[in-house]
Amino acid sequence: MTTEVKIAKPRTAKSFAGLWNNSGEDTVINGNAELPDMYRRQNRLVGQVLDACIILHVYEQLKQGNDFDSLEKLLPKKFSKEEFAELAKTTDDKKLHRLVEMAKEKKPVEQLKNHRLLVTKKDWQNYTTAFREYLWESIKREEKIKDLPGSHDAVTNPAEPIMPEDPRIIAVNEKIKPTIQLLNCGPKAHKAIDKKAKRKGSDISELRDINRVGVLPTKLEYAKDFIKIMELLNPDKAITDKEDGHKIIPRLYEEQPEVRLNGYYNQKLFVAQDRCLERDKITRGNEGTVAEIKIVPAAMHVAEKLSAAIKQVLNMFDGDKIYISDNPADVAQIQENRRELEKELAKQKPAFTAIAKKNDLEHYVDKWPKFDKKKENDPKTYKKLKNDLIELATEIHVDAMLNEHRTWKEEYLRTAIIQKLSRDPKKNGHINGQLPTDITLTDRLGKSWLERIAESGHLDLKQIEKEVKIEMGLSKPKQAQAHSR
Repeated sequence: MTTEVKIAKPRTAKSFAGLWNNSGEDTVINGNAELPDMYRRQNRLVGQVLDACIILHVYEQLKQGNDFDSLEKLLPKKFSKEEFAELAKTTDDKKLHRLVEMAKEKKPVEQLKNHRLLVTKKDWQNYTTAFREYLWESIKREEKIKDLPGSHDAVTNPAEPIMPEDPRIIAVNEKIKPTIQLLNCGPKAHKAIDKKAKRKGSDISELRDINRVGVLPTKLEYAKDFIKIMELLNPDKAITDKEDGHKIIPRLYEEQPEVRLNGYYNQKLFVAQDRCLERDKITRGNEGTVAEIKIVPAAMHVAEKLSAAIKQVLNMFDGDKIYISDNPADVAQIQENRRELEKELAKQKPAFTAIAKKNDLEHYVDKWPKFDKKKENDPKTYKKLKNDLIELATEIHVDAMLNEHRTWKEEYLRTAIIQKLSRDPKKNGHINGQLPTDITLTDRLGKSWLERIAESGHLDLKQIEKEVKIEMGLSKPKQAQAHSR
């Protein structure tokens, strides 16, 4: 009698993360016998994603017909021109699987160059030493801040230590520029982890972006191929569950692309990080955490850096913060909230200005919203400030998409239309499938914004909408309509 094996198919990032267990906040940050601490997990995440980027670059260059000499520095030492010619003749699917096999090869001379083979031992040792020093300085800084008076001004805080640059990222990014770049902002700082958990009202162990990296593919096609490679590098895991018996759970979850309320576009992959270093081998249980890989077009990434300052102010409108109330008991709290809002607005303006100037986007500086102190008792003041911040962020993100490859523009428009149609309650029952619940269903991004993007890429917005409706089951192709008559 064969035992039935259940295959888990999560519909959302949250349900995917729920397949992986950890022992709580301390384990997520400091690790345990089954799970490395968050800094070691970050190292592993960076390493694996860099390897995926190398595979992607070689794959795309092979498809474009590039020769052996142009790729030799990334190929195994024992890989001959004859083997290269044979690989170039195979189908795209075979090319991809062969390159992944080469990346997994244990013998360095037969291995596709990986993130460690491209840096010297000395560079790596210098980096690990500098990183330990960075962590120590960060801890000392936090202790110094704790000892300062509660009412101290931010300028009295000791300067933040600068995280050293990972030599693996520098070495790999230099060699794969035409295809993709990797960004590493490091694991979330402890303070940021606490702040996000409080803002989201969730437990720290539930956060999915304590470990995170970003990738900037130059074309949509490269983004899709990158996802295929990550799937091959992270095979599903077989576990034994007390309730479900034998079960197969995924190590990778692909979230749908998303156009946010403010026009920002990205797609996220979530990868489970367990004890297993070699993904083809199986470790016991489902002890692990989930890391985030954000896929962003390059110009949109620059826009995101600029809008990050806006987001810090918009966060002041989150949760239960109140700026207007008829209740006399709220007066003290309201005054405190208003002071914090003004302070944050003033604090983020120079940060916004500096990023704008650094990226030749100075035309946005004069558009930074102002808080009308004379009208602080008018509810419209806060509504206007929030809307002005969202409008500025939207303009920045849409302008960024105007500078992207045409394939990115088309995907952006498709995504925005899918989200808009999915929100319509009249159409909900007729949609093929269902949009994941953790994707923002918004129609705030007006048609004029979408038309600007379509025009810049010589795209037909109406035609894209027709195609999307057919895919979603909301209308039939003309040929099918004729047959139904």
